[in-house]
Amino acid sequence: MPVHSKRIILFLLVILIIFGLLVIPASWASARGQPDNALSRIEMIDGSSNTTGMKSEGFSIATLVIAGMVASLLFVGTTYVRGISTLPRIFNAGWLQYALPVLCVIGLGVAGYLSYVEIFVVEAVCGPVGDCNAVQSSIYAKLFGVLPIGVLGMAGYVAILAAWLYPRIRRDRLAHYAPLANFCMTIFGVIFSVYLTYLEIFVIRAVCMWCVTSAIIMTLLLLVTLGPALQAMDDEAQA
Repeated sequence: MPVHSKRIILFLLVILIIFGLLVIPASWASARGQPDNALSRIEMIDGSSNTTGMKSEGFSIATLVIAGMVASLLFVGTTYVRGISTLPRIFNAGWLQYALPVLCVIGLGVAGYLSYVEIFVVEAVCGPVGDCNAVQSSIYAKLFGVLPIGVLGMAGYVAILAAWLYPRIRRDRLAHYAPLANFCMTIFGVIFSVYLTYLEIFVIRAVCMWCVTSAIIMTLLLLVTLGPALQAMDDEAQA
């Protein structure tokens, strides 16, 4: 099978899997008859609809971040299908190999804090922009109503970091495919982040800047993993 066909099939397969994983939680929440809006949840708990903590400044930032994520996905998908020869030179810079672990460590810090807030049900430090507590109190703060999104984020960053480390420790067949695994995981992370940010803007009506920060980090990781993934595919085609 031509290498371009393999790339197209792999890319479409990943997109379809991610789409299914995103639709299932939303359908699950709807089937349970739970409110889609964080404010409705708050009203059910304390009988009030206090919106003084809601800050609208974060919506413009979140919208820009969504636009950036979609643009990055389009760029990555186009470049992946066309091949490594179309990759801009900056993506081959040597220092990029060290950007991934740094971004993962920062992402782990963000996801770890969100996990702490979600697990121990404490008030988050939100800063002057957005209302992360409204987001964390929504039904979408837990996948299938069970797994906190922050914990899922931590697992994702650990997996990406592990896939980056493996080829530096081993030189077996699995090490050859580690860059592709990282590429697929970051695609999932970005699309999932688009979905979550969409929920914040249009469904929950509140923006969590911690979540937006994690979305930016995941987008940067996607761009960083593009070059190694293309190189792995190119090596496979020449083998």
